[in-house]
Amino acid sequence: EPYWRLPAKTVIDTVAAANSDGGRLNREDALRAAAKDNIRKYVVGDPIGFTALGFRKAQRMWLGYTGGTHGEGHAPIKLYHLLIVVIGMVGLVAGIALRRGRAPELWVVSIAVLALTAMNVILVSEARHNLPLIPVLVAGGVAGLASVIAQRRGPPEASSGPSDERLDEPLDAATAH
Repeated sequence: EPYWRLPAKTVIDTVAAANSDGGRLNREDALRAAAKDNIRKYVVGDPIGFTALGFRKAQRMWLGYTGGTHGEGHAPIKLYHLLIVVIGMVGLVAGIALRRGRAPELWVVSIAVLALTAMNVILVSEARHNLPLIPVLVAGGVAGLASVIAQRRGPPEASSGPSDERLDEPLDAATAH
């Protein structure tokens, strides 16, 4: 059976058994020992490799698009996906930078994107995991780009609104009573 079809329980039980110290550790302690060993071996022992792994997983999540059941990719769809992601991320960063960090609505979007990305870097990273956030990323990116465009245009000019002399007049005969 392919490794990607293994049930999670089978994998966890195998890791626990391999780290049970000859049966002296219970399941939870064996899993904790395995986690500590992995942190020591990968995070502390090879921080550059671990960081590179994190970047590859983030890249897998955001730069690929989900190809559906059969995973067939199509260049135009991938290009469209990359365009959406890049414009969204550039808009977010530009909007936050332009407003010198005082953009709470853009920070909310950014934190959501970063949190989901971090979860995928730690757990299993797949392109389909970005799907719930694509509309949020687009909205945040457009809001950020709108901030940039508004800033470049400068402050709005004073408009000539309705004249003060007409404010006291009734709108129509029905409102005159």
